[in-house]
Amino acid sequence: PLVAMADAEHFEYLFGEDADLYRRTLRLLFSLACEKVFPDRSIQGGYSVANAYWYWIQGVEAVHHNELEMIKAEMLQLVSRDVQVQVEKRPYNEVLQYFIEKEQFIAAKLLSSRIPIGGMVEVKVCMIEEKLHFRLSFFPVFESLGKLRKIPFDLQIYPKGGVMLTYGSRFVDQPAVTSAILELREWSKKTGVNCSADLCDIEEGDGAQKLYIHSCEVRLENKISELAKQIAKHAVSHRLRVVCIAGPTASGKTTFSHKLSLALRAEGVSSMPLTVDHYYLPLDRQPKYQIRHNRADVDYDSIESMDVELVQEHIMALTHGETVMTPIYNMKTGYREHPGKEMRLEEGGTLIIEGIHALNPNYTSKIPENEKFKVYISPIMTLQLDDFNVCKTTDHRLARRMSRDYLFRGNNAAKTLSMWSNVRRGEHTWIFPHQNEADFVFNSAMHCELPILKGRLDQLLRTVPPDNDNFVKCSHLLAVLDSFPTWQESPVASTSILREFIGGSAFNVH
Repeated sequence: PLVAMADAEHFEYLFGEDADLYRRTLRLLFSLACEKVFPDRSIQGGYSVANAYWYWIQGVEAVHHNELEMIKAEMLQLVSRDVQVQVEKRPYNEVLQYFIEKEQFIAAKLLSSRIPIGGMVEVKVCMIEEKLHFRLSFFPVFESLGKLRKIPFDLQIYPKGGVMLTYGSRFVDQPAVTSAILELREWSKKTGVNCSADLCDIEEGDGAQKLYIHSCEVRLENKISELAKQIAKHAVSHRLRVVCIAGPTASGKTTFSHKLSLALRAEGVSSMPLTVDHYYLPLDRQPKYQIRHNRADVDYDSIESMDVELVQEHIMALTHGETVMTPIYNMKTGYREHPGKEMRLEEGGTLIIEGIHALNPNYTSKIPENEKFKVYISPIMTLQLDDFNVCKTTDHRLARRMSRDYLFRGNNAAKTLSMWSNVRRGEHTWIFPHQNEADFVFNSAMHCELPILKGRLDQLLRTVPPDNDNFVKCSHLLAVLDSFPTWQESPVASTSILREFIGGSAFNVH
């Protein structure tokens, strides 16, 4: 069933087995309606922003309200007709010709770059007014569009350009996130890599892959330098005690905090990172563990699993020049390793705290607001898979986490997948409500990552059996990865955020 959960800003996120199906089918519905209303225009986008997807109608500077009403009316018509969605294998040439004729050039390029074995293409097929409509099949959707009656949807013009396709209750803007999307989108245009198929054009033999990986790293280094200068400017006008860095799982927070500390030193700001995720309560003090003594019950993404009092105590002690023994938490055992790690800030130094809950006011409530600088970090992807779907940020993070869990936490792919729903639920409860409070949003995504992660992930995902509860999610990830080439990880710098997830980090973090 679909389960709606409202956050502090009163908009809904959907959970449950049908939630992903609803969102994917909604994007399919929008694409079909746009094709009918604007047969001579291409549509691109699909970026997730709160409870909405962000699209652009190509060749149009501004969309008019009456045009949106036409699209919505067509969407409602398709839903009321309960148009069926079939999954079929069709001949390569037939599908390619369709995409070219309909000006779905991203889908056409992907199909040309990744020709399927046997020459048959798996597509979603809809029959509308006795005409066939094809879409590439990356993931499962509802078998009919009539199922979208469950949750309301709407369209609205977005001030920064394009159209927001919203679902659930009212749309609450996330301007920092949309700015991060625009920044990476513009950078991608300059590099000529806008979709997964573009990565297939970058060859290994002439060193082009190494250069592209390096250019992705340079972009992140430039953003870190920009952030460091902004923080240093803040520190001139105020006594800056704490920089708080938070973001959802697998955002690269730990490596980022070390790199930011180095950049701040270059700006004359003495700083030191503190990983708050080491402040988990020992297993025998975890509230949910005490009920059944089953570690699987522990929700490590909930703030109740954290030793909040010790976090507060150490933050206050460190920012007042005292020496503390910080804990080292062993994720495999569930207990702290003794004696811990001694830590002390230089006089007048700034403490960088990072962790999934680092923006939670409970941690730093005793520090004045003007003595804090808040950073939200997430790998916000902008690579198109086809014309209507981008590579989801959540899939990107899951890929990172799956690699890290396997290498450093003893978890296979099935285990990581089994935890993912609870992880996502916890993010919407504890992390995302605070993201608009950040002074800076850092987009840690590099478009070279999935080709690098693909080799390991393909092997891990193919060990998940068909009778596993998460086999559908596993198949979806494999289909997404199939849209990318496979690259070597050797060109990745030891200081890269990506090294946090593939090993070999100069900062010895994971």
